[in-house]
Amino acid sequence: MPHHHTITMDQLHDIWRRARGRLVVVDVRTAEEYGAGHVPDSRNLPIDEIRRRPAKVASEMRALGHVYIHCSTGVRAEKAFAALRAEGADNLTVIVDSGMEDWMQRGYPISRGGAERTFARDLVVGIGAGLLASAVVGPVDRAFERYVGPKERMREGWRRSRTPHWIIGSHIGDGIGGRRSQQLARLGFAAIYAAGWGLMYATARRKAPGVSQLAGLPFAGAMYALLDGVIAPALELAPPPTRLPWQRNVEEMGNHLLWTATAEMVHRAAEPPALR
Repeated sequence: MPHHHTITMDQLHDIWRRARGRLVVVDVRTAEEYGAGHVPDSRNLPIDEIRRRPAKVASEMRALGHVYIHCSTGVRAEKAFAALRAEGADNLTVIVDSGMEDWMQRGYPISRGGAERTFARDLVVGIGAGLLASAVVGPVDRAFERYVGPKERMREGWRRSRTPHWIIGSHIGDGIGGRRSQQLARLGFAAIYAAGWGLMYATARRKAPGVSQLAGLPFAGAMYALLDGVIAPALELAPPPTRLPWQRNVEEMGNHLLWTATAEMVHRAAEPPALR
């Protein structure tokens, strides 16, 4: 790594003190670490965010003038520096073999808070993403239903004439009474179900950003295993995957992939600039 692109935390403090708030310092630790204590006026951009969209972050950084990157001890900062340099960001200085631990041990000024500054936004986006993703999956699911033919249905030993959402909503409607109540109950349950999974996905991608890789494939696989492998059979809404023909399993997995990919696109479209 070129020497002129690296400094220590002590050197950063001297530069920061002289700059009087006019310095762009990027902290690549987690939001929780940042909230516990950070360089005043610094910006938090966790390393996982940089890895997920390095080209976009590098583009934003090039517009900021000179940028100083640090973490806790220097390890994550060096990785962030390498990823952004590879995307053409040549206005960076990285703090190595040092970091926020040294800054705090030396008694330099710190600010606290800010760890959950985007949590409410993520949840709102999550609800919208869940509703939209479910709205997209519904028509596609019905379109692909035709490819599960009579022979496959006979092999299932159970004909799914309605979706589990429809069945559960109808049961709720039965308890209320009236056809109108059934319709409203089905719609209400479907909306709550979609919003709930949207919240779960928003929380998962925030706590473990790796689930958003490959358009959310890790989360889609977990959804399939939990819903189709455990919950639906336990509630007798569907047979276990081992009793289903391969066409049905492909269809169900495809639904989860489409749902998660749609939700992930909504989250990415709603993302504010990385360096707010």
